[in-house]
Amino acid sequence: MELGELQNSVSKICANKIRDKERYGLDYDFFQNTKSEIKKIFVDPEQVNFEHKLQNCSKLRPCPKEEFEKKILKNAVTSSIFPNNILVIDWQPFEAIPSNIGYIAQDRDRYFVDSSNCCQSHLHPSSFSLGRFVQVVCGMVWSSTIYAKDSELCQSHVIHQLMSASQTAKGNFLFSTYQDPSLTKYYREVLNDIPGVTRINDEGPFQKMAVTDVLFFTNSNMGSRLFHRLGSSAALFSRKDCFFWTNKRLISCLQEGQVVVRLAKASDFDEVLKLSKKLKDTFDYVPYRFHKRLLEPNRISLVAEKGTEVVGFEECSIVDGEKSVLVEAGRVDPNHRRHGILGLLRALTPVLIREKFPKVVRTRYTVWSGAYQGVRKTNQKHNICDKELYHYDFLTYKVEPEHVSLKYNLENCSKLQPCPKEEFKKRILENASTSSLFPNNMLVIDWQPFKAIPANFKSIVQDQDRYFVDSSNGLARTLTSFSLGRFVQLVRGMMWTSTIYARDSKLCQSHVIHQLMSACQTAKGSFLFSTFQDPSLTRHCEEALTDIPGVTKMKEEESTQKMFIFEGE
Repeated sequence: MELGELQNSVSKICANKIRDKERYGLDYDFFQNTKSEIKKIFVDPEQVNFEHKLQNCSKLRPCPKEEFEKKILKNAVTSSIFPNNILVIDWQPFEAIPSNIGYIAQDRDRYFVDSSNCCQSHLHPSSFSLGRFVQVVCGMVWSSTIYAKDSELCQSHVIHQLMSASQTAKGNFLFSTYQDPSLTKYYREVLNDIPGVTRINDEGPFQKMAVTDVLFFTNSNMGSRLFHRLGSSAALFSRKDCFFWTNKRLISCLQEGQVVVRLAKASDFDEVLKLSKKLKDTFDYVPYRFHKRLLEPNRISLVAEKGTEVVGFEECSIVDGEKSVLVEAGRVDPNHRRHGILGLLRALTPVLIREKFPKVVRTRYTVWSGAYQGVRKTNQKHNICDKELYHYDFLTYKVEPEHVSLKYNLENCSKLQPCPKEEFKKRILENASTSSLFPNNMLVIDWQPFKAIPANFKSIVQDQDRYFVDSSNGLARTLTSFSLGRFVQLVRGMMWTSTIYARDSKLCQSHVIHQLMSACQTAKGSFLFSTFQDPSLTRHCEEALTDIPGVTKMKEEESTQKMFIFEGE
């Protein structure tokens, strides 16, 4: 990596709170085989002659893939030849361990070892090389990596890799070698004066690839390996869960096979719907919002894909004047859980967000009480220091609107008045005195916690929302109560979700009744009705909904649950 890019990378690392350690550096260079003149580079493979070079080479022998796995990856003594026990091929740094054989080896790879030691497990290998053809924009490249303990072995491997490339090439190609910087001068010497081989020197004497171990973001324990080259970067995460970043896709080599994390698109809908059905979550809303949310500029939706099957999904929204991200709708196929898929989704999300929304400084998310202990244990295990800000109780009822009668309840209610959307923005979001009513100055609707600030107006408000305030104070003085509610479509059916903020029990109960009345007036059949409120108000909400015809409390173990709000920076 050149100095300018290194400085740029360091700046980005500091800005994004990335803690990393540079593990190793390799020099690399390009030679070209071509049949036409390109910027004074003229090479014809048919003119290449290795006879003299081979006569002066140390003896090497091919190492079949099966032997490569058994005698190299499974041989503990080989770690001495690979810096940090990391083996690099085609910009991908892998731990030199047997579990990576499926990710390293490709059908047309060529491996060589020095024949003096062969691949015998009781002897320390003194050299090894591997190479393959890869397709790039400018044509084919034979990418090879050389590991050797002396100059003669290094040069022998370079010649054997070039010979393999020339034998299998179907036309012009580039030839590149990666090696420890101490070996660079030797490989240059051996490639000098070979007919048909000319070094590309437009980009300076040599270039470097830096291998770095990384921890992305201080609240994440996701270990990664990052390597840089001019104008691009890629990442391989962890040991067994290896993945790399390319073209806004996170390609993961999990134990079960390759998983790709990428931005969701409209054509993913059928697969997302299948995922929803597998979850058997009757409160799932993703299928009904998928297409709409893809079009929203402040949202990012991701899918994890194995083959053609979507095995994970996550979406998030940018709020608080582009300073916070709300993480929502984390979904993983039950057959693929505990395989690191959710970790892949969570790893790519910050990368994409910071690329598009560089002002983001915090992450916020909500957790259902049924998942609370699992989230806490996961955070503790991975040293994630997200703060628990607050929690709400929520109640769920089934409502048959044609049987509901609220006349008696309304007669005993405190007077409330509707709050139009325009007034909601002006008198609540722009009114500093309202912050005392909202815990942490945070307003929650439909599991989404927003700062109660004007910048969130468009994110909060929807056309069919209903807002109420107590009419005793109107909107002129300090707010003593407020509620908001809306219908949302779930797999189970329609649900009216409402949040109640009130300073006393009577106001609380009045808001519950007014929200239920609004729901019944707009409902087109039976629906679920839920209220979110401070735990101190739960009893009063239950009392307000007792003995109302057509309103039935969900079974006891489901009736009162909690929603926790977490935030991390």
